[in-house]
Amino acid sequence: MYQLQGLYSLVLNQIFKVTEKLDERVRNAVITLCCIFLTGFFVAYYDADNRCGFYMDHTRNSLICGFVLVILVICSIKAPLKKVRWDPILFYLFFIAGLGIVAISFLHPVGKGYRAFGLMMMVGFPCLYYVWNNRGDYDTLYKRLSFATCFVGLLFFIYCMRLAANRELHSLFGRVDGFLRNANMFSMIGMVMVCASLYMFTVNKKSVPWFIFSAVSFSIGWEIILLGVSRLSILVGAGGIFSFIIFGIKTRIDTMEERGRFGTVSKIAIVVISMIVSIAAGSLMLSINNRPIEESAATSSGSAVAEAQDNSQKPADDTVSVADRFDTTGMDANAYTAGRITIWKSYAAHLNMWGNSFDRKKIHEITGSVIVHAHNNFLELGYRCGILVACIHILLELYAGIICVIFLFGKRYREPYYLFAIIFMICYAVESMFDIATLPFERHAPFFFYMALITVFGRNAEEFAAPRHMRKD
Repeated sequence: MYQLQGLYSLVLNQIFKVTEKLDERVRNAVITLCCIFLTGFFVAYYDADNRCGFYMDHTRNSLICGFVLVILVICSIKAPLKKVRWDPILFYLFFIAGLGIVAISFLHPVGKGYRAFGLMMMVGFPCLYYVWNNRGDYDTLYKRLSFATCFVGLLFFIYCMRLAANRELHSLFGRVDGFLRNANMFSMIGMVMVCASLYMFTVNKKSVPWFIFSAVSFSIGWEIILLGVSRLSILVGAGGIFSFIIFGIKTRIDTMEERGRFGTVSKIAIVVISMIVSIAAGSLMLSINNRPIEESAATSSGSAVAEAQDNSQKPADDTVSVADRFDTTGMDANAYTAGRITIWKSYAAHLNMWGNSFDRKKIHEITGSVIVHAHNNFLELGYRCGILVACIHILLELYAGIICVIFLFGKRYREPYYLFAIIFMICYAVESMFDIATLPFERHAPFFFYMALITVFGRNAEEFAAPRHMRKD
């Protein structure tokens, strides 16, 4: 792994000689714009992907996002790069997982974007980790990434309000999907807003505007989740809040702690007012829309799972509530999971060591639906790239998850960026079990997972490579 770091240093240090005089404010502005582009790109991706029936050109989109990450990496270099300590187990799991995907892709077609994904795991993301492990000030990146997520989410919510005013907001059985034609994806935007805002509560605690923005984002995020009535997003939001509380107790970072005139009462009032306004905005959105329920809003996207999910919950003349979505009365496991059990079994029956050539017609025959993915990361990778590659990815996620559990309860891990890793690890773990979250530039959850690994990869690097004034005595 040090040979790879040496290659990065050879190339990036030459680039730094050209960019070292770049003003710090310009660097941070470019990083912020890159984050805004990426988080906004995923929202557009959701929409386009559903319109195309999940037939997007993932290779092209990976190249676009990869180019933006290259710009981000270049602007992130603040000093000549030196070798840093990486977790060797995580590095080799990471590298072998990517190598396995690339190798299998030369044996048979595994689908567009997967070879680029393997290369990103082998070379791309470790380069990003290397630069930021040298810097050590992870909150500089995570603050901008979280701000961008909430900023784009708020714009998305405002646009949905505009659609409602024009009676163009899509919904099915009371589950809003905005313009995405998929209520689960609609809720996922709120899900990442909630996760990002929880992290934002722990940084810049003395800034009143920052806290207000965090509170508004948290409230609107939950409103989007509840409008889409996604069980997955609700579970992620609840898990994020639990981790936030545990981390706050451990580190004594109490977001309601009194700090001068801007104290406990003020912060409680801001959160309560934000929740009330967001609920009112959501209710207003639904009341002014007055659009008849359109089954075509869900079926036109080709999302058979979404359709089965809705139809299994309520008759066509009723709406779905949060309680309905978690009610198991009169349903077996397959109905409760909206047909996922059947799809999982179908994919599992076709697993082998070297994977299968990806062919949409064959997938349609396997699943008996228009869905072209397994709604589970490991079955998806196992079908495309083989059982061995899928097992390596399972080990990768499990090992990273164990590290994040240590982050949550370990006394020495007290910085806010550890909370970022914890929350988005939960986000990715839940989505990877019940939805598709393989490609890092396909959805928010996998992208945030790989960004969170910056801290996990070099969890000792802040002692080794951070600026002297940042090191612990």
